[in-house]
Amino acid sequence: MHILVKHAEAVKHSLAISHLAVTREREVVVVDVEDRPGVLADLTRKIARAGVDLDLVYVATRNRVVFGARDLEALKTALDGA
Repeated sequence: MHILVKHAEAVKHSLAISHLAVTREREVVVVDVEDRPGVLADLTRKIARAGVDLDLVYVATRNRVVFGARDLEALKTALDGA
């Protein structure tokens, strides 16, 4: 299960109290998007043109798209201004 949080330490503490373990955590890029057809295609096209390989993509609440890649800095650069 993926959980997208702003403050990982507080969440890890809460999960530990409930006897749940975090097995892995990673930094991702979260992009606020407008709710319109083609917005995901536009973003992934920019990322592909920059030569960045994605290994994680999902839609979060409040019109946000979450992207993950091994080269997070290149991903951030590709999405700069998105």
